[in-house]
Amino acid sequence: MVVRTRAQQTRTMDEAFEHILSVILEQPNQDDPLRVAMEAEGVDDFTSLSTLEKEEVEALEYKTDPMAPVSLPVPMRTKRLLKHFILWNVYLQEKRTSTLSAEELKALTSDAFQNFRHEIVPKYAMGQSIQVIVAGQRAGTATVVTSTPSAVTSSVDEWQKGHKRNTAVYHKWNGERIKWFPIKDNWNLHFGVDGVDTLLCVKYVVPVSGTSDFALHSAKSTYIYSILSDKVSGCWTSLF
Repeated sequence: MVVRTRAQQTRTMDEAFEHILSVILEQPNQDDPLRVAMEAEGVDDFTSLSTLEKEEVEALEYKTDPMAPVSLPVPMRTKRLLKHFILWNVYLQEKRTSTLSAEELKALTSDAFQNFRHEIVPKYAMGQSIQVIVAGQRAGTATVVTSTPSAVTSSVDEWQKGHKRNTAVYHKWNGERIKWFPIKDNWNLHFGVDGVDTLLCVKYVVPVSGTSDFALHSAKSTYIYSILSDKVSGCWTSLF
């Protein structure tokens, strides 16, 4: 077993932190907005990064010049990436029931992160906790799946064909309360037309992982999430 000195361990964690910033959060340059904002707030290691609260992420600001009189908010897309990474870290820890080592953090890839954002984040946004999602995955791998791969595929195909879905018909909402009810009416109308409204019912039950129903649920969840993340702006984007 290789025994590392404290200095070596610190250097390895610093490398992991740099990898997360440059590759996963797409901030390769020292003057990138998130880097500047984090430095101003004293967020200088993986622990302080991964434990940021949602409100703290939303409040991150930076200056294009140290002498600039006004601070600018970190771009919305970058803040969303950071929130999703923090969630991803929780998800990975839950799956392996322990924290990730520096070497494991350095091995994380952008492709794996994007896959998490497309597959898991929509479920979280729909109200499932990370613990429930992971438990469902474990149950799915331990359960004999009754649906064949072709049945799973055909279930999703049936929903996708026969109706051309157009996300442009969904109105955008910037968080203004006065606009909420007409926006909600517009969304509900088109969710129904697009065949995804059942997922929004209070009594909706998520299907068992590995079945054709679950595959259809995942496809519809991803569709809903893609609409909301695109159409909602302002303070409510913290939900996504």
